[in-house]
Amino acid sequence: MDASTYRVPSFRRQLYGRTYRLIAVRSSGLDKQKERKLEDVLAREKASLEKAVEQARKVTYNCAEDAETATQALIHQHRKALHSLRTTVETEQVQEQRARRGRPRKDEPAPEMRTVYRLNAEIVSPSPETIELWQEREGTFVLITDIRGDQRVPDEQVRRLYKDPIDVENRFRYLKSPYHVGPLFLQKPSRVKAFGYVMLLSLRMYSAFEYMLREQMSKETEPLILPGKRKSFRPTGSSVLEMFDDMTTIWLGSGESRQRRTAKPHDGQVERILGWFGLDLNISSEVASSGC
Repeated sequence: MDASTYRVPSFRRQLYGRTYRLIAVRSSGLDKQKERKLEDVLAREKASLEKAVEQARKVTYNCAEDAETATQALIHQHRKALHSLRTTVETEQVQEQRARRGRPRKDEPAPEMRTVYRLNAEIVSPSPETIELWQEREGTFVLITDIRGDQRVPDEQVRRLYKDPIDVENRFRYLKSPYHVGPLFLQKPSRVKAFGYVMLLSLRMYSAFEYMLREQMSKETEPLILPGKRKSFRPTGSSVLEMFDDMTTIWLGSGESRQRRTAKPHDGQVERILGWFGLDLNISSEVASSGC
């Protein structure tokens, strides 16, 4: 089930001589993500503006026109910022430098004063309208299709057709993991093909495992504690399988008798997971009978 809600207005545009339907998808899920991003964007942007304003204040100009030109250049440089700049051009009296070095003579007149111009800028926080426009833009993505019949394929169905392959691609990320295929070398094409079938079967088993795991978690009142002390009611299959990486066994022998035992105590979360599938820690130390 989709946790996000969507608004999908559409419009038509001509591109390269053909008419396309463009669908602007506004996602509430993206809104929540961008809210967290906004604080970071504002902080970094303000720090950048403060540095730029500080550098600009150090420069003096001989005429007001030059200072005004520099002011407009500063505003143009940061025109895409959420913050705005309130600028002014200030005058300042400075003393001319002496024509020659060294200690001045007692009867030497003091250098003349002259007027210079310096720009100043105040950083203004973004308005609510600016923030709303940024959130609207960041929380929206556009889909394009040459299926022009709204009745045959509605806008919402186009969105779902776009989103569903992403879920499939996320599954294939499991197959592409170097953890599974990195160390392998297969010389014959037939073996590569056979290995592909084995990996597809393992993907189906992995998907079924994750589905059963989440179904069980939907009935639980306590979250699962994953590696890194992360709590989750919807864990991924890979994060749960990671909990089994440390399960090691050793052989203990006395005379002709040999037994396999777990090498160290295991996390209670591991036993909890095994119990959901009707198993226990003995699966790592006992060989199941074939029933033949």
